[in-house]
Amino acid sequence: MIMIDVEGGTKSMRLLTEHATFMTLQRLLPRKRTLNIEIELKDALKEGAWGTAYNATTDRQQFHWIELHNKPPSLYNHIQTLCHESVHISQAVKKHWHHRGNRSLWKGKDHTNTPYRQQPWEVEAFKLEKTLAKMYLKDIGLTIKRAKELDVRQFKLDKHLGLDWWSSYA
Repeated sequence: MIMIDVEGGTKSMRLLTEHATFMTLQRLLPRKRTLNIEIELKDALKEGAWGTAYNATTDRQQFHWIELHNKPPSLYNHIQTLCHESVHISQAVKKHWHHRGNRSLWKGKDHTNTPYRQQPWEVEAFKLEKTLAKMYLKDIGLTIKRAKELDVRQFKLDKHLGLDWWSSYA
């Protein structure tokens, strides 16, 4: 079972984040049945960052964390950032991207000194984030234009989708 625990932000923002993460990971990892992700909606992240993803692996288990800024400029920005970070989770699950000590590896090749925008995991995440965000917004009946106008902290997914949406998600 895919377990997603979201902390911080408003109740409606947590619900939206959980739903969007689940739906996005279903697209990225359609065969994955067990996955645990902790997401924290925070006021302060690294300078200039709207989100970040962390992964750790032990002999028996993978751990995944996402941190997202809890005051993004719009619903669209939140969803796009979440999609970007979800791509990083899928890369780790597929074992394409991982860390060994202080080294960052992509499919076994060391990219520790590769500039940020040229790192293959970032190239892939930037390539997919907009497509995934557009797909998710379409799933919930919103256009990109409308999502850019909405404040994520006040958007009510349950009211937007109706009362029965949860049964198809759970």
